[in-house]
Amino acid sequence: MIRTPLQDLAGGLKRWQLGLALSWNDTVMPLRSSYLGLVWASLQIGLLVLVLYLLFRDLRGQDVVDYAIYLAAGVTVYQFISIGLVDGSTTFSKQAGLIKNVPHPISLYVFRLFYKQIILAFFAAPIILIAIAYTNQWPGVLEVLVACAGVVLVSVAFTGLALAVGTACVVVHDLVLALAAMTRLLFFMTPVFWVAETRGGFRGMISTYNPFTYFLNVVREPLRGNMPDMLDYLVVFTCLAVFWAVGVVLFSLIRPRISALV
Repeated sequence: MIRTPLQDLAGGLKRWQLGLALSWNDTVMPLRSSYLGLVWASLQIGLLVLVLYLLFRDLRGQDVVDYAIYLAAGVTVYQFISIGLVDGSTTFSKQAGLIKNVPHPISLYVFRLFYKQIILAFFAAPIILIAIAYTNQWPGVLEVLVACAGVVLVSVAFTGLALAVGTACVVVHDLVLALAAMTRLLFFMTPVFWVAETRGGFRGMISTYNPFTYFLNVVREPLRGNMPDMLDYLVVFTCLAVFWAVGVVLFSLIRPRISALV
């Protein structure tokens, strides 16, 4: 029997196979009835990258030779941010039936978002590979390994954020709509498709003080053949610690009432 929030979190981690199955169901099952099937998972990302590339590649100051890689990796990492904020905000409310009727650890429904991000990374990999081949700017083996480690780091961080926002949204339902609106706004305020290093003034300030910029850097820069700066890792690890600390505190306070509130 699960008695404490920490036991709940430990139980959620132990049931990783069930969490992976739930994530696979969330990501893949809706595509099974289509003609293209799993190809749609990659195609959705690829179409967004293609349209943004055609629109912004000739933007004044956008003189980066590997802009296709920059854009493909940026869009992929921002999908993780979106999962942490948007999917995280409804992670408990959407699973209300299971939470009320099945005696699994409640945290399992948060950890499923971690696996969803990893699955998304696999589907995004062909798009990034196409971008690398198109620009003919191939990263080394070490850089690829660093980028993969960055994917795991970002996924862990935004799983902690999902725990925090998901728990908070159980109590304050208006946060779901606020986070959805903020996620759309942050897409334009984060250097996903505009190049931070070629922009001064207001754009440079936004890039510097937006913590999500550094999450992009720990994955995107190695794929461009550059190692992330120590500042990138400092900001990412600090955010990771804050996300999880806030998430665990909120979860500890609200967990006994989650099944009644969802």
